[in-house]
Amino acid sequence: MKNLARIGLFLGTLATGLVLVEVVVRVFDVGPQILAVPRYGLRLTENEKLGYEIVPGSPDGSSVHNRHGMRGPDVSDAPAGGTLRIAVVGDSIAYGSGVGPAETFSARLEALLTRVYAADPRYEVLNFGVTGYNMGQVTEAIEARVLAFRPDVILYAYCLNDAQAYSQEIDLLLRAIPDAQREYLAESRGGSLLNGASRSMLQRSRAFLLARYLVRSRSSTNATPERLALEDDPQFATDDAAAYYRELHDGVEQRRRFGRHADRIAALSTRHEIPIAVAIFPLLENLETYPLTALHRSLTTEFEDRGLATLDLLDPYRDIVAKSIELRELQAQQPFGPDILHPSATGHELAAVAIWRFLMDHGWVRRPTDEERLRLMTDQRR
Repeated sequence: MKNLARIGLFLGTLATGLVLVEVVVRVFDVGPQILAVPRYGLRLTENEKLGYEIVPGSPDGSSVHNRHGMRGPDVSDAPAGGTLRIAVVGDSIAYGSGVGPAETFSARLEALLTRVYAADPRYEVLNFGVTGYNMGQVTEAIEARVLAFRPDVILYAYCLNDAQAYSQEIDLLLRAIPDAQREYLAESRGGSLLNGASRSMLQRSRAFLLARYLVRSRSSTNATPERLALEDDPQFATDDAAAYYRELHDGVEQRRRFGRHADRIAALSTRHEIPIAVAIFPLLENLETYPLTALHRSLTTEFEDRGLATLDLLDPYRDIVAKSIELRELQAQQPFGPDILHPSATGHELAAVAIWRFLMDHGWVRRPTDEERLRLMTDQRR
C-alpha cells in the first residue's frame, strides 16, 4: 500500500510539474523567435489567420512599402477632416503584381477622384492588398488591420483563386527557415500553415513541442531551395484553368468555407456600420466566350444575398473588348495583363473607371457636377 501511495504521490507531483511547465511556456511564450523572416518583402506574422504580411519599408520596385506595410505613400492612422477614405483589400490583384505602385487600380482610382472632384471632398484610396491572400486571410485583414484606419468604404477585389487554401507565399517563407523551426511553427499553430491534420493531446502541448524542437534543432538542416516552380501551385499545374476555378467553388467543403468567410465579412460590415463591397475580377482570356460566366453570377448572388454590393468586372472588360478593335487585337496577343489573373496598367485603369461608376451608383461617391464633368473631358483630350 505504501508503494502505491508513493507511486501515486510521484505521479501527482509529476503531473503538477508538467502542468506548471506548460503554463509557464504558454504564459511567457517560451520558444524560438522565428516570425521575422523576410523574403520577397513578406514575413511571417503572429496572427495565425493572416499567416504573413508585407514588411514595412521593404523594396517595392524603385519605391518602398510604407510604414504600415502597404503599397503606396504613407498615410495617417485616421483620415483627416473632410476626407473620404476607401480601403481596398485582396490578393495580388489588389496589390498590383506586375505593375508599379502608381499603376494599380487603387492609385488610379484615387487619382481619378482627385482629378474629378479636386478637394471637395478629398479622397484617399488605401491599398491593403497582399500577394497570395485567400478569402480567409482577406476577411481577417479587414478585422485585424483595415478597420483601425477608419475607412468610409471597403472594397474587396475578389480573384477566382481566393477560394484556394494552398499558399505559395507561406511555402516560400517556411522553406527559408530551418526544418526544426518550420515544424515547430506549424505544429504549435495546429498545422494551420501546412494544412496539417488533427493533433493528439500530446501534440497540443507547447512544452512537448518545445522539447522536441530543442532535440531536433541540433541536427536541423534547410536544404530546400528558396524558389518554387509554378507547378507547385495547383492552379498553375492544370491545363484547364476554367475547370480548376469552377471546382474551387463547387465542392461541399469549399462552399461551406466560402459561406463562412462571406458571412463574417457581412457581419463586420453590419457591426461597424461600414459598407463593404466586392469587385469580382475575371480571368483575362477568352472574354468574348468566357467559360465562367455562370460562376460569376453565382458569386454575385452569394455576396449580394448577404448585403454586400457586388461589381462583376467581367462585363466592363468584355464591353471594352467588343467595342475596341485595338484592344481585341491586344487580347489576341496578350490579355489585359501578363497572365490570366493579373491586369496590366491598362487593365487596372479600366477597373478604376468601372469602380468609380459603381461607387457613384451606390451613393458612396457623389456624381460630378456639369463643371467637374467638363473639366474631366478637357483633361482627357489633352
